[in-house]
Amino acid sequence: MFSCSKNIEDPGIIEPGDGGQSTIKTTLTKVPLDNQLYARNTKGDCIITIAGTSAKYNSIAITIKKEGAAAQHIEAVVTRGEFSKEVIINAELKNYTFDIFGKEGATSALIEQVKNVVCGDVYVIHGQSNAWAQDYDNKYNDNDLPASADWVRTIGAMHVYSKSAILPHARDTLWYKARGKAPDLSMQEYVGSGMVGVLGINLGVKLVDSLNVPIAIINGAGGGGSIDHYLSSADSHQNTPYDRLSYRLNKGGVRNAIKGFVWNQGESNGNASVDSYKSALKNLYNSLNSDFSFEKFYLVQTPPGCASLGNHAGVREAQRQFAVENENIRLMTRHGFLPDQNNNGNYFLSDGCHYHAHAYETLANWIGNLILDDFYDRKLEYDVPKIVDVTYAQSADSIFIKYDRAITVQQSLSVAGVSYDLKDFISISSSSVSVTEVGKTTNDEGKVMYLKLSGVAPNTSSKLTYLTHENYPSTSKPYIGPWITSLNSGVGAPGFVYELPPF
Repeated sequence: MFSCSKNIEDPGIIEPGDGGQSTIKTTLTKVPLDNQLYARNTKGDCIITIAGTSAKYNSIAITIKKEGAAAQHIEAVVTRGEFSKEVIINAELKNYTFDIFGKEGATSALIEQVKNVVCGDVYVIHGQSNAWAQDYDNKYNDNDLPASADWVRTIGAMHVYSKSAILPHARDTLWYKARGKAPDLSMQEYVGSGMVGVLGINLGVKLVDSLNVPIAIINGAGGGGSIDHYLSSADSHQNTPYDRLSYRLNKGGVRNAIKGFVWNQGESNGNASVDSYKSALKNLYNSLNSDFSFEKFYLVQTPPGCASLGNHAGVREAQRQFAVENENIRLMTRHGFLPDQNNNGNYFLSDGCHYHAHAYETLANWIGNLILDDFYDRKLEYDVPKIVDVTYAQSADSIFIKYDRAITVQQSLSVAGVSYDLKDFISISSSSVSVTEVGKTTNDEGKVMYLKLSGVAPNTSSKLTYLTHENYPSTSKPYIGPWITSLNSGVGAPGFVYELPPF
C-alpha cells in the first residue's frame, strides 16, 4: 500500500568526510499520514509498512498506541542504510498513533509522530451535482455532525468538473476527517479539501453506525456536467474529473481496495437516446473496472426533474438496461422519497433539480442498506422492484407488468392542492391507445400491476413508458409521485421505456 514519503532532517549531524557541508537525512519512504484510513484485508485487519533509509541510526523504534490499550513497542534494524517493518492494526473504532524514533547506541530521537490512523472499508461516490450533494439547508456544518462522523475519512479535495486543475487542491493527498459540506458553486467555491457532501457524509455515518468500523468516502463528483466530462482521458495532470479521482485513489493507496462505487449522474444528458447514453455508460464502467478494483457498482437512476435540461426517459431506460445486463451492478432509484416535512412536503429546491437534505439523507440510507446486504450479510430488502415479464390480457385491452417482489401502486398524489394520477404518466407510443386505469391484481403475491387501456393494444411494436414527464403538465413543479414502489422498503421502481411486441 502506498504511503506518503517524508524527509526529516537531523540538524547538526554531519556526514563523515564532507567537511561539514551537508546534513544527514533520515527518509521515511513509507509511513501513514494523520487521519489515514487503510483498507482492511480479507482477514479483517490492515497491514501498514513503515520503511525508509537512514545513514545515522542503527535501528528505528516504533511505538504503537491504540486508544484504550497498552502501547506496543517494535524495532526495525537499519541494514545497509535501509529499514522496513510491518505493523498490523484492527478494523475497529479506535485511532492509532505511531511514534517513530531513530536509535543510535543508547540515545534516541523522535523522527515522526502520526495520529488518528484507522483501518476500515472504502467507498467512492462519483457523478454530477446530486452526487456532489451540496448542503443547501446549512445542516452539515462541522460542529453539527454526529460523533460517529469522526470515523468517516477522506483524502484530498472535491473539485468542480468544468475547470482544469486548481492547485494545490487538485493534488491534495492529505487525509481528513470527512466534512458534510460540498463546495458552494453559487459562491464561486470550486474546491474543498476534506469534503464529501451531504450524500457522502450520510452514507459514511450510516455504515459506521451499522458496522462499528471506520469508513472512507471519497467523493469525486464534479457538481454538474454530462457523462462525457467524466470519461477516461489521456490527461495525467489532474485536469479532468477522471484523472483527479484516479490521482486521489492512487495516492491514498486504495485504488485496488474499493468495496463499492456509487455513480449518480444523468441530469445533464437530457434528451439523450437510450443507445447513446448506454454506450457512454459502458465506456465509463469499463474504464473504471480496468483502472480500479471495486466489488460492486451502485448505479443511481436519474429521476424526473431538471426539466430545463430535457427529458430523461432515454437516460432512465439506458441505466435500467445496463444494470440488467451486468450482474455486478446494483440499480437504485430516487423514486419514492417520503415528503419533506420541513419544506411543505417538497424535497426539491426551487430550481427543480437539486435537493434539500431530506432527499440526500434518504438516498444515502437506501444505498447504505444495499451495501449492508451485499457485504455484511444484513439481509435487508432494498432492491428496486425489477420487471420480470410484461404480457397482454387475452382481450388485448389490458397489460400486466410482473415484478420480482411485492409492490405498491400509488394511484394518485395531491401536489399543491392538485391531484395527479399515475395513469397519466404511463404511455404507449400509439396515438390510438392510452392508459385509463392502473392498479394491482389480487393474485401473484402482490407482484403484478395492471394497466387498462382505452382500446385494443396496438398490433405493431410500440413502447411502454413509465415516467413520461419531468414536471407536472403545464407547471414548473418537478414530478415527486405518484410512484410504483417496493411494498416492504418503499424504494421506487425504475422508470422504463419497454419494447412491447405487437399483440
